[in-house]
Amino acid sequence: MAGQPKLRYKTATIDISVSTTISDIVDVGAGEIVGLIMPSVLQTGNITFQAAQKGSSTFLEVRDADNNVVTVTSAAASKFYTISFIGIKGLGRIKLVSATT
Repeated sequence: MAGQPKLRYKTATIDISVSTTISDIVDVGAGEIVGLIMPSVLQTGNITFQAAQKGSSTFLEVRDADNNVVTVTSAAASKFYTISFIGIKGLGRIKLVSATT
């Protein structure tokens, strides 16, 4: 449709190695995380986020305005989870943290 903005998106593979619980750094720049696709080999568990400003090596837990940790609860294999938390937009650099149950 004329006048409608074109949607642009970028995908990134985020790996959490078998012997660890925290991913490598992912640079999301000024972008927004809109969802997570879980691999078929994922063990069920919560996924949380850490974030750091560009140029900083200090990663902090991402929390909402009520001081709750932003969590994808009981993430399961072969599922797509939408991320609607507004604070995720423009975080700069993130890490995912997996806690298997």
